[in-house]
Amino acid sequence: MAHSGLLRASGLATETEIDLDLIATGADGSPSAGAMPGAVPHAELLTRFVDAAADRSGDLPEIRAELVAATDDATMIDTAATVAAFEMMTRIADGTGTAHPAGRLDDFSVVRETLGLDEYESARVV
Repeated sequence: MAHSGLLRASGLATETEIDLDLIATGADGSPSAGAMPGAVPHAELLTRFVDAAADRSGDLPEIRAELVAATDDATMIDTAATVAAFEMMTRIADGTGTAHPAGRLDDFSVVRETLGLDEYESARVV
């Protein structure tokens, strides 16, 4: 949930309206009712990169090269840095036993519902 909070803060800081319905997919990858294909440039490739990095997949070098070819070095570096930052935050929270404050999950209920986050196996309440 902290990640969605960062997305919200980023949108506010850059005065960017973020419509989660445009990018939402279900746990099976199927688009939500309001999803708009193409709302995020290179979304499929970025998703493959994130999945390969998180899973430590052997496909990561190939996908990294595809991302650079489709965009540029800077985009690949930004993407890798973002994945690393989110992985780090999750590990620190899990390692220290940090729990969300009371009511925090309720605060993000719209985000969870819109993005279908509760459908994933990894969804858990501590």
